[in-house]
Amino acid sequence: MESVITRIGKLLAKAESTDSVDEAEALFAKAQALASRYSVELAVARRSQAKTEARETPEERTIDLGRPGQHHLKQVAALFLVVATANDVRCLIATNSSVMYPMGFPSDLDVTEAIHVALSEQMVRFGNAWLRAGDWRHEHYDAGVDRWGRVVRKPMTARVARRSFYEGFITEIQRRFTEARDEAVAESERRHAAESAVADGKRVSVTSLALREKTEEVNEFHRQRVRSLRVRSAWRGSATMATRGPSSEAGRRAGARASMSSARQVSGG
Repeated sequence: MESVITRIGKLLAKAESTDSVDEAEALFAKAQALASRYSVELAVARRSQAKTEARETPEERTIDLGRPGQHHLKQVAALFLVVATANDVRCLIATNSSVMYPMGFPSDLDVTEAIHVALSEQMVRFGNAWLRAGDWRHEHYDAGVDRWGRVVRKPMTARVARRSFYEGFITEIQRRFTEARDEAVAESERRHAAESAVADGKRVSVTSLALREKTEEVNEFHRQRVRSLRVRSAWRGSATMATRGPSSEAGRRAGARASMSSARQVSGG
């Protein structure tokens, strides 16, 4: 496990140090594909592994995302959820969005933490650069509706521009993760084409079954934690993730070239 995390970390570090956008994107894609393949193949390996004391089982961790009340914590949390979902990790989150409680297999948690650290740093860095450039000053944003039901448009502020940028960044990262995951699953299906198993009276691929069993095991662990904590509500990320405009598009472009190489009150996520 450590060798894979080390390889991902080296790819991310190299991507972050290069001055070439094309090279950074290529290195990021390689790190992302490696993480996705590792997650899928490990699920297949776990299924064939004898149930001994050495076998991995789901666990919960605590991740500090920032100071309570800090601006844009919801976007930082939303980014974590995107990375977690791509790596078969479920989460609970503090009501102030400052702490995340991811649940999953240790290897998947390691990958999730490493990639989120790398991505969140880049999201902030790219966002700072966008704000300094000042192009957002020419924008307007929807500030709600008036009593006649008309959309109220206001001049863009730095805070709203940053939020919009972050949400565009997260949307693009989610798209890239989905592509990498789909490719990893397809590759695993090809590699294990000769292997199959019976589930619910039907013969299915060992990859599909392994991923399903993995998901069920993590979900059951998550359900038990939700019941024990008596969680009532679910948090699905920022309510403004559908933001559009130049700041959002700038965030998408940044996300396209980003390198991924790295009694509490909670709500389900």
